[in-house]
Amino acid sequence: MSSFFSMDGPLMRGLSDLATLMFLNLITMVFCIPVVTAGAALTSMNYCIMKMNEGEGHVISLFFAQFKGNLKTATLPWLIMLILGGFIALDFYMLKTNTGVQRGLVIVLYVLTVLWLALFVWILPLGAKFIYSTGAVFRNAFILAIGKLPRTFFMMVITVLVPGVLIMNMKLYPILFVLGLSLPSYLCSFFYYPVIKEMITRMEENKTPEE
Repeated sequence: MSSFFSMDGPLMRGLSDLATLMFLNLITMVFCIPVVTAGAALTSMNYCIMKMNEGEGHVISLFFAQFKGNLKTATLPWLIMLILGGFIALDFYMLKTNTGVQRGLVIVLYVLTVLWLALFVWILPLGAKFIYSTGAVFRNAFILAIGKLPRTFFMMVITVLVPGVLIMNMKLYPILFVLGLSLPSYLCSFFYYPVIKEMITRMEENKTPEE
């Protein structure tokens, strides 16, 4: 029982992780205020969360180091996703104001929404751990979204459900402010991190020794 409350016990580790997630959430929210930099901020947050899974401490300082590099690699994929998401949202708005819309078009929009979200939940962790071209990150995100469909499904549910529950209840708004971004990403990491780790292992195994 005493080990449970010790500095290295599960209680203290849990409180430490919670505090880290709260700080990460606050920093990420600030860096997301300029919408253009939100992709780099979210990618950096996912990188720090993966470092938490690896047992590394003081991950907050890693955020700033990663953010600078992610501005170059994560901004364009983020802007593409933002524009695509904007078009989908606009189409839904137009459908809402038009009562004579064909049912097939509504189905297509829902399919596009699911595909957009499936790509989104993989693009961030991929961008956090690997350096890809814009085309490569979308291609690999699509492959993982389909190839790891059960994981993709749970990540999509978490990404939508957690913020949705917090937004719908005003009493939970304080939690939304301190954990609205970092908590869903942390929960998703239990699904995407094993895949990322496996990819890194394969890349290291495939490296040929220098002659």
